[in-house]
Amino acid sequence: MTRKGIPSTTTPPPAPKLAPTPAEEVRANLQLIERAVSTLEPRYTARVLRSLTTLRKKLDAKAFAEVVGGLKGRSQKKMALSRNRKLATDAVRRSIPVERPTDKSTTRS
Repeated sequence: MTRKGIPSTTTPPPAPKLAPTPAEEVRANLQLIERAVSTLEPRYTARVLRSLTTLRKKLDAKAFAEVVGGLKGRSQKKMALSRNRKLATDAVRRSIPVERPTDKSTTRS
């Protein structure tokens, strides 16, 4: 209770931000590179290049293996999705009859 009988409404202080792990930093950098490629914005690549010096000092074999393992899983998912898309596209192509034009210039009369 504070003065004059009004209860205090104090909020707890915000939790301190934890520094990201090296693996999280690498993942964030990879996302920035993907964004730079898709949007053709060089500033994302520049941001990654600026952070490489400090990241290189923090990166160890365990964190690097964690990142590479995560990428391998992502690429396998992408391959599976693209394989399913190809199968669906092939099925649609087979179901639609295609009339091929005849080339009259090559036939002899």
